[in-house]
Amino acid sequence: MENFQSRLNKALELKNVKATDLAKHIGVDRSTISFWKNGRTKPRQDKIFTSAKFLDVDPAWLFGADVPLSSFEEAMKRNNSSNELQDEAISKFNRLSIENKRQALGFISGLLFNQEK
Repeated sequence: MENFQSRLNKALELKNVKATDLAKHIGVDRSTISFWKNGRTKPRQDKIFTSAKFLDVDPAWLFGADVPLSSFEEAMKRNNSSNELQDEAISKFNRLSIENKRQALGFISGLLFNQEK
């Protein structure tokens, strides 16, 4: 399975987007994108989402999940009902290791915090 680093490099190349343009759009320094591209650091999940939206790719694909490359819009339409989203989230959550479940809960907490601002 490919990781975020390889998917980011592939997406930038496929979409003909410069790292500086991505950095400007998502509000990070150019060096941050360089670190991501070289695998020195990994982005927060909110930055993966905004990067995927800007690059017009499925956020799950960009993250490195075993899903086909599709546009951002197609990925968002794939699970268009709340019940489908909930069922898929629970199914995937249940397959995670304990450590990854902790990370997922942390990400969800961050989303809720931002949503409630």
